Amino acid sequence: MSADLYQEEIYQIPEPVIIALTESWSSLSEDSRQMLSNLSSGLKLLPAPRFIQCSSSELTDRSFSGCRIICFGHSIEGLELHKPVEYQGMQVLLTLPPAEFHGNSELKKELWAALQLLLRN
Repeated sequence: MSADLYQEEIYQIPEPVIIALTESWSSLSEDSRQMLSNLSSGLKLLPAPRFIQCSSSELTDRSFSGCRIICFGHSIEGLELHKPVEYQGMQVLLTLPPAEFHGNSELKKELWAALQLLLRN
């Protein structure tokens, strides 16, 4: 009976989620920062997503194996926007820069649907 109480699945830590930006947080507009904050809290992930700034080439050169990465404004040859894929040991979702989502509810819906695919377990 006690073996049932402490199953290993309970203690598995979820893969980290990284939100990669091509520009620094401080250089983003207030609208972009608000959109990203809303997105981060709306995903209801624990631990909370980590924000990083890097170029597309840095993204492919760095080791993020096992991570799920949402890439705002990056381009990686052979990958399409809003299509989550496995790439070099990580789950990647490419999307437009945050400023492109201002006032565009269709793009937001498309991003949200892609996020659901990326984050499903």
